[in-house]
Amino acid sequence: MRRILTALLVSAMLTIPLVCAQNSEIPGMTLTVYSSGVTRVEYSVESDPNRVRVKVQLPGSPFINMVIRDESGYPLGSTMSGPNVTVDSIGAERLFFNYLTESLTGQDGPTWSVNVTSPVETRIVLPEGAALFDMSHVPLAIGVYGESQYMDFGPGDIWLYYIVGMRQLEVETRDLINKTGSYIAEKEAEGYILSEARTTLEGAQSLFSRREYLASKNEASDALGIAKITVERADLAAQELEYAREAVNQATAQGRLQGLGAADSGLSAAEELMNSGMYVDAKARASQVYRDALAAVKPADNSLLVFGVFLILVGVFMAFFYVFRDKKAPINNIYQ
Repeated sequence: MRRILTALLVSAMLTIPLVCAQNSEIPGMTLTVYSSGVTRVEYSVESDPNRVRVKVQLPGSPFINMVIRDESGYPLGSTMSGPNVTVDSIGAERLFFNYLTESLTGQDGPTWSVNVTSPVETRIVLPEGAALFDMSHVPLAIGVYGESQYMDFGPGDIWLYYIVGMRQLEVETRDLINKTGSYIAEKEAEGYILSEARTTLEGAQSLFSRREYLASKNEASDALGIAKITVERADLAAQELEYAREAVNQATAQGRLQGLGAADSGLSAAEELMNSGMYVDAKARASQVYRDALAAVKPADNSLLVFGVFLILVGVFMAFFYVFRDKKAPINNIYQ
């Protein structure tokens, strides 16, 4: 939505004639913004020559290196209290304020902002080479001071966003896109599956082609981060798979086959997940395989039980044999 509003503002600005600074009347307040974010404020206001002192409220406190003069150029004394300045103005018909401030601008990465509430028409002069990309409303006029662009606004709340060094941002974004692309291509050649990172990088390239360099740079940075995290996850999953294979092989060699079937099937599933690039799931499945393999035991040994039963049967047979033989012996003696 914000991009749409910005586009409408820019379209409206195209209908405003560009003027040269030398041929335009300077408004009551001028803010000259430097690349460091420091702003020079030049403000003129009418004064009652019959009053000994007048109080004036100014934007951008605290003030730095303030100089106040009358219409003849004579410096005037003053005292400051927050945004209010009391000027020893007796005899002066107009007061001219000139000072520096750091409180009218803000920075978020490469993006700068200017925010001011002015009671008079105000001119904002951007740093040299700055690129404007958003503002509170359509200005009354636009123009240039050498390499600097300026906008004139009516009284009220004024804010705008700009980027200093757009060319530098373009170069940095292109370099980051190339770096990210090289990293992804290198890791894909090694067998890593980086689909999400590749898709994010394509989004960054699309933004760059539309000259949305800041958004493109952020997207390229995200793509590089995703690629590195994915590679790290793949390495951890591969290591966990190796542990799982060793555990299964060791259990097989030791004859611990009971419960090993689940480990074998889980190992196959983990390898399929790995080959599909689902590294987090592959690592989780491999960890389960490792635990299953460690829990596998040898089948129960029944040989001693069988041998004991055999001995019991032999003993029973021998007992019957001797009993039967002893019973037959007296019968034989009678017939003798």
